[in-house]
Amino acid sequence: MNGSGEEFDEKEEHIGKYINRLSKDIRYSINGYLLEKGYPMTGEQCRILGFIRFCNDNGSCVYQKDIENSFGIKRSSVASILSNMEKGGYIIREVDKNDARIKKVILTENGQKLQREIGLTIDMIENIITRNMSDKEKKELIRLTQLAISNIEASGLLGDCCGKGREKSKEKETSEQC
Repeated sequence: MNGSGEEFDEKEEHIGKYINRLSKDIRYSINGYLLEKGYPMTGEQCRILGFIRFCNDNGSCVYQKDIENSFGIKRSSVASILSNMEKGGYIIREVDKNDARIKKVILTENGQKLQREIGLTIDMIENIITRNMSDKEKKELIRLTQLAISNIEASGLLGDCCGKGREKSKEKETSEQC
């Protein structure tokens, strides 16, 4: 029986089971490969480095809230991740000249170098994941995944966790230039 007292059909396929498994497999693969190569970061830290670099390269400032919203991570977790990255010398946090209450997140030279090296690792893992997919199938997977994310955000189930303020943050990301 499931939690609502109804019989649970073990034969029923659940999309979440596959999404969860793929997410874990990707995370374990990236973390294992990085550890094997001697890189001092988790896959999530690497993705955040890549996000910061992408935004900075395109002239956009990055704030902690942007990372929270783009990755769907709680504020306390992002604060901890950024603190570790700052201690490692990969980022600095600089007070915003227009609003002293917030800090911009900026890659250091070491962070830029490491992100370039790790970007190749992430590309390799992505190529493995999509090895037997056509371009059309890859685009469809992205489209369906984006649709699933939009559906869960629109449901209100995320509450105060990670989905709120995403639209405001996106406006800020694209409109504010560093």
